[in-house]
Amino acid sequence: MLLISRGLGLLVDFTIQMGPWVGDMQAQWGDDYLEKVWEKFTTALVEGTVSTGGDNTGLYWLPRSVKSARDLLRAIEHYIDWLDEKGHASAWKSDFVFVNGPANAVSGFRMAYARKVIHDKSLLFHLKGKPTGRRSRAADRLRSLRREKGHLKRFPENYVVSMLFDGFALPNGEFDETAEIIAHILFLGGLRMSEPLHLWVQDVQFASGVPIIALHHPQESLVQGFDGVTRSRAETLKRFFHMESRNAVSGKYWSGWKGILGDLNDAIVHWLPIEGVEDHISSILRHYLLVTRPRIMALRHAAGLPDHPYLFVSTAIDGEEIGAPYTRSSFRAAWKRAVNRLKRKHRDDALKHRKDHGTTPHGARHFYGHYLSQSPIQRELIQQCMHHLDPFSQLVYTEPTPEEVDSVLKTGAPLKSKFDGSVFAALRNQQSRTHWEKRFR
Repeated sequence: MLLISRGLGLLVDFTIQMGPWVGDMQAQWGDDYLEKVWEKFTTALVEGTVSTGGDNTGLYWLPRSVKSARDLLRAIEHYIDWLDEKGHASAWKSDFVFVNGPANAVSGFRMAYARKVIHDKSLLFHLKGKPTGRRSRAADRLRSLRREKGHLKRFPENYVVSMLFDGFALPNGEFDETAEIIAHILFLGGLRMSEPLHLWVQDVQFASGVPIIALHHPQESLVQGFDGVTRSRAETLKRFFHMESRNAVSGKYWSGWKGILGDLNDAIVHWLPIEGVEDHISSILRHYLLVTRPRIMALRHAAGLPDHPYLFVSTAIDGEEIGAPYTRSSFRAAWKRAVNRLKRKHRDDALKHRKDHGTTPHGARHFYGHYLSQSPIQRELIQQCMHHLDPFSQLVYTEPTPEEVDSVLKTGAPLKSKFDGSVFAALRNQQSRTHWEKRFR
């Protein structure tokens, strides 16, 4: 019922906004125009209506996964079938959908349903000039205080290098290599914490020494199986590994997936334009791919445990099964230990593992977006780098803090990141990544 309500609400939105275009389609295609309209509606559901040039439909729909769009379309079709069983299918086609454009659609059902949607469900809240909901009389008498959303906090820039090179050291002199590499990807590639956990081994390639990581939708994107047949990742996991996608399971191996730009093809990770970064990332990824992961997985195979394609795996020091897909809880624990280690090392009480301090894993993504905003890179390119579906999402990552605005007003100097990127050129060859070889020989 919820899917039907959502699907019909979206169809109402589409009908209202696309009225003039529908009239042209009816004149051009005659009785077949409904099929063309349905194709246009389907495309808008899957691909969204926002482009770099704006949105001439006024709908501002973001792309959906194929599964989500399919579920909505099936729900609408289910309702149409129900109407047909009740003998009302002709009313659906002649009155509810498009009769000389939405302005002349006078079906009692459509008017009643649209009114209910507008007032009770607020499904049309994003359309300019439409009511956004009905409040009770009691609520109308109450005054509300508007609470401004605070500025997003990013990881303290002057501690980023220390976090990457020192934060994941262990008491025995080794490094938590898996967590350290993921931290590098978050800081220098701008990913969300959950995204590296969906990477497969084959998603990492090297071209002229430059590491190329491609993000893919964990269920819908296509991949070639061992038998040479191309299937979705969900089908490949089920057929060859007897697993489900990590965004579709519950429990410790779950990892969420927020839609990203280009995830049905290749959403390439773009590294910060800092000297030494690509070489350093290449070095640590090569060691992990060629030395660390194979030795961990050899122990997994020796224990009679099944294989899987995920890039990052457990080392068992976190209490997880050896070689199992690396978990969110393991990374969160390693990250928290790293922040506390920096706090002790630098004797800075402000380094607390808190969201409002910017020291959680997502603070690394905020750092990435802010660093790009200090460069001459155009905002449209920042959207591509951060894989935002909405072109405006980057704004909250790149806006200056009140303190930075005050500093510019007082000094007249442009904003400049406190992050010293030149450190990478000096440190990239000093950090040995052979510590893990002792454990897995």
